[in-house]
Amino acid sequence: MLTRTPAADAAQLAHDMLDNHFRVVPIVDGGTLVGIVTRRDLLRTIARDDEAITRDVRHHLCRAFRRGNWSATVVDGVVTLVDEYGDAADRHIADVTARAVPGVAEVTTLASASS
Repeated sequence: MLTRTPAADAAQLAHDMLDNHFRVVPIVDGGTLVGIVTRRDLLRTIARDDEAITRDVRHHLCRAFRRGNWSATVVDGVVTLVDEYGDAADRHIADVTARAVPGVAEVTTLASASS
């Protein structure tokens, strides 16, 4: 039986489950069972509603840029970002930042029509 520690990476757990056709992976700490991760647990980390994704994307963009120059909308996990300053380097950073948010399926980054 495959086990992992509490520090196990969710992506690695998913690979382990898929590769070995497991529905659960026990989590052990020093030989003691401390939990179980199921497929459903992993799906909850990525299957999020658009409102939660929008909140997280906006939060991360505010932290990354320290200014409110981004409009972010999410429909069915697809994020559309609009940069009011039209800076290509900033758009790239925003794209990478948004893609790191759980539940994001795709990102479209546009320059504002006024820039």
